[in-house]
Amino acid sequence: MKETTMSRLWRWKPTPVVTFSFVSLLITMIIAGVLAVYIQQELEQLALRQAAEGAAEQVDLFLNPNLESADLEGPLNPTRYQEIATLMEKILNDQHIVRVKIWNRDGVLIYSDEKELAGRYFPIDEDLQRALNGETTMAVSSLDKEENILEKGRFGSQLLEIYVPLRIHDSPQILGSYEIYHDLAIVGPRIAATRSFVWVSIAVGFSLLYGVLVILVYGVSRKLARSNRENERLYEETKQQLAERKKAEEALQKSEKMLEARVEERTSVLTEAFEFSQEIVSQPDFINLIDSVTSRAKNLMHARSANVCMLTQDMKQLELISRNGYSQTADESSLPLFNQVPMGVMAGVSSAEVEIGDICSNHYMQISEGCLSTPLYNGDHVIGAICVMRDKSLPFTDIENHTLKLLANSAAVAIANIRLAEDSRRQTELNATLNERQRLTSELHDEAAQTLSLLNLKISELDHVLSDGEKETMSVELEQFKQLTERAQAQMRMAFSGMNSSTVHKTNDIRKELTEYVKEFGDSSGVAVELIVGDLSSVALPALIQKQAMYIYREALTNVRRYANAKKVRVQLEYVNEMLQIVVSDDGRGFDPNLSKSDHHLGLAVMQARMERVGGTLSIETAPGAGTRVIAHIPILMIAPTVVMESVQ
Repeated sequence: MKETTMSRLWRWKPTPVVTFSFVSLLITMIIAGVLAVYIQQELEQLALRQAAEGAAEQVDLFLNPNLESADLEGPLNPTRYQEIATLMEKILNDQHIVRVKIWNRDGVLIYSDEKELAGRYFPIDEDLQRALNGETTMAVSSLDKEENILEKGRFGSQLLEIYVPLRIHDSPQILGSYEIYHDLAIVGPRIAATRSFVWVSIAVGFSLLYGVLVILVYGVSRKLARSNRENERLYEETKQQLAERKKAEEALQKSEKMLEARVEERTSVLTEAFEFSQEIVSQPDFINLIDSVTSRAKNLMHARSANVCMLTQDMKQLELISRNGYSQTADESSLPLFNQVPMGVMAGVSSAEVEIGDICSNHYMQISEGCLSTPLYNGDHVIGAICVMRDKSLPFTDIENHTLKLLANSAAVAIANIRLAEDSRRQTELNATLNERQRLTSELHDEAAQTLSLLNLKISELDHVLSDGEKETMSVELEQFKQLTERAQAQMRMAFSGMNSSTVHKTNDIRKELTEYVKEFGDSSGVAVELIVGDLSSVALPALIQKQAMYIYREALTNVRRYANAKKVRVQLEYVNEMLQIVVSDDGRGFDPNLSKSDHHLGLAVMQARMERVGGTLSIETAPGAGTRVIAHIPILMIAPTVVMESVQ
């Protein structure tokens, strides 16, 4: 039976909960024991220190005022010994102080109630030395020292031994030490009671803590056991679901083959789109590029028609640039923007598949068609859109949407390259024109300016040769003639200065220059002039733009002075839709713009040429008897290497 029980114990493997309970019990007992020993020692030391301090105060009270320094220099004479013994009797009346000894700093026992020990030298131990250094020490002594032979036989096996520094008459100098023996009649029971209290408290507290811990652990273990059973059930269900999933995967494999075929088809579409992007980037001609874009877009999307629409310079019209697919010709190639591409697409939001009412262009679309539109970007700005149309029964896929975006991006890059080349060519022509102008400026300065100076000199000489009567009749005319000559000189100098100025420097001095010129025109012509200048604080106008604008104003106002016979003129300078708008209108007699060329028409042609140099437009609104209105628009963004169009919100 014993072997069977031992074999069972040998084979027994405790559960994790049992193992945890035993280990936690062992750890709890160790912690409780260490804590109890520590607290017990601290409380015992506290009780002993209180007893020692009381005994030291009592001895100091009786002896310090009655001792002299000479008493500690050597053994006491019989008379002095008897006097100190009398004082000691008062101290020993305390039933707990059993003996007091007096030591000097050399280790000589000056006084002891055992008279045969008085005057003898003993080695200075550690406690005595600490007292001579000014520290009160105490310890429970087993009375094993040579000096304690009499105490051990008389007072038992243990006493509380206290060493107190000895200072005479409150002197700061330590001359010796008191050795006080205190019995443990009171301190002993107190220490025993404290020890019992500490051990019982620690035992009860940690037992409760361990009991609560064990209860919590067993509760958690039961929950874990239930959770394990639930997991086993879920495992079986999962196995069944995996079996069903395997069947579903087999069915999916069949459909994957179909999808792979479709992916292969779409991949070929994307490959063709990439090859096309390489082709159109190298296309130098704008019209051929756009036609190629519409043709490839139609083929890639398997569409019935494809359109490319571009914003006009004033960004108010959307112009149909190219169409591929339908044979009909549109009634209009440029319509208001709000009748065209979905506003979200033109704002650059995203590509969008739209219904017939919102498609890229209303150019002969049929009700059965669906449209996919995507914007053309130049940098961060929208400049147009590509739209493809096909039957609604074939909705556009995400791959086709992405393909059209790739095509649009490549087309936009190619358009930007072509425009960049065009701007470079235009800039080269402009530089050549400026060089020629510089040459003409030098010639005019050498010839015309000298002629005007000579004419002014002759007028001054004529004033001197006239008689007094002639001066009275001619003085006003001569003075006006002289002022006109001086004004012509000033205007020529201003023109020369403008031709030589930098075209790179940016400033907004045109407001001041225009104001002064309009005032001068009104004063000299007698025509009422209304000047309207908009807010240009957020616009930095290049000097070249300002120069061309001032030329338009001067030429238009010169025509008013010469031909219009106007009573009122309105001059406007505003920044509208990223365009510098120049307007000069009068209430004069107007003219027929279809008449043969004259000086007036030549001036208008020069203004038209100046606007074309900076990418602007010029239009004339006039009719006989209806006044004249000159309108010029200069796109500020056209001064950049690439034409950038803002998105339309």
